[in-house]
Amino acid sequence: MRFWLGLWLTALALPALARVGGGESYSGGGSSHSGDGGGDGGAIGFILELLIRLIFYYPQVGIPLLIVCAIIYYTKFKGSHVDRQFRELQNWSAANSVERRRPPSLTELAKHDPNFSTTLFLDFVNSLYCKLLVQMGQDLSEIGGYLEKGLRTRLQSGTGGGVDAVIIGSTRLLGIHRRAGVESVEIEIESNLSQVNGNDLYVVDRLTLERAEGVKTNPPETVYTLACPSCGNTGGIDKDGHCSFCDQAVNTGRWGWLLTDFRHLKSTAKPPVVLSSSGMEVGTDLPTERSRTLEADLTALKSRDSDFQLESFQDYARQTFLTLQAAWTELKWERARPLETDYLFGQHQYWMDCYRRMGYRNVLEDVSVTDVQLSQVTVDKYFEGITLRMFASMKDYTVSAESGEVLSGSPEQTRKFSEYWTFVRRAGVTSKDRDAARCPSCGAPLDKVTQVGVCGYCQSNITRGDFDWILSRIEQDEAYFI
Repeated sequence: MRFWLGLWLTALALPALARVGGGESYSGGGSSHSGDGGGDGGAIGFILELLIRLIFYYPQVGIPLLIVCAIIYYTKFKGSHVDRQFRELQNWSAANSVERRRPPSLTELAKHDPNFSTTLFLDFVNSLYCKLLVQMGQDLSEIGGYLEKGLRTRLQSGTGGGVDAVIIGSTRLLGIHRRAGVESVEIEIESNLSQVNGNDLYVVDRLTLERAEGVKTNPPETVYTLACPSCGNTGGIDKDGHCSFCDQAVNTGRWGWLLTDFRHLKSTAKPPVVLSSSGMEVGTDLPTERSRTLEADLTALKSRDSDFQLESFQDYARQTFLTLQAAWTELKWERARPLETDYLFGQHQYWMDCYRRMGYRNVLEDVSVTDVQLSQVTVDKYFEGITLRMFASMKDYTVSAESGEVLSGSPEQTRKFSEYWTFVRRAGVTSKDRDAARCPSCGAPLDKVTQVGVCGYCQSNITRGDFDWILSRIEQDEAYFI
């Protein structure tokens, strides 16, 4: 059984990432399986599930492990039910391990919506979700234009309330579907709820959003405020879904995305904390994903913005990277507020709160950016984006905040890794000599930026890309695709 314990620990260690960019990689709990024979047989289903995950996401680890396990089991269980299970797994592996599994992509929605923006959509979903949880069980007229009538009635009359803040840990796209003139999106959100009674909850929720096919994305000004999707008024939506200003029935999906289903999947008083690991992360040696139109897209960006210089942008990305790692390890996350979008900042704040609650501190030392490679340049109706692959190394370990005892990772071993960092800005903004330590609007120090991203000197919101590049997403290299 020591072999199986070793395999189990190896598999669980693979996604156990800490640091700034690793906070999104977590499962929030384990699984239990009841085999058909108990004992070793009871563990087989669990081991096979882990192998399947490894083959999907880490084929260079999963496939060799599959071969080793197959040899051991063929030797010990030739002709048994285990033998049959492994033959089925091998057949499945041959059919599915040719390339890494590609998850669904929000960019598919741009095929039918020239105004679609991934950045804007994520901000919309997270803003709607946060307001819904805070107002659940109460009047939902403020967001009534984005709730299907029956769902709104259920959520208003059901239990809720008592939530005064929502910090989102991850937002995961499950699928995109089209049927009979309607397109729908399924999303799973993991978040931490701060309650009025002082008890915090970790929850997993599943959302389904729909809109009529052919509907175009509204401008950011309407999306950010969750105003009436028809006229942009913020006066509220009555119980029948009519806007108090334009009198349109806007809860039909004909004007924009509509939340049609909301389900609580999990709730616990103990949010998960992902601890550090050590050594080089799986996926770091994968080739850099690059857009097929990368050179043409970069040329087009330079043509529109004659002051843009890739080298200067890469330097700014390095500066941002180092600033965020320092803010993380020093538990001074307010220093990160001017450098990230609301969506990303909320994710990282979630994890820092989890560490504080558990009495842990994630320490990052000897941080070095070893290479920065261009992966993709994108332009949509409202935003421009640049994705860089950041290669770095650091000592990454987690300690008890009280005693200083090392709980995971290694204070001696350097950890090498790479991540894809995406920066965005509003379309039409031109380059400037940006300093990550100064406001992109007025040039003042970033020592007075509010939690909602407003500079205390010029009162400008500087975290939506209105003035310069802002960090929007961090994705692990083994899960990033173009």
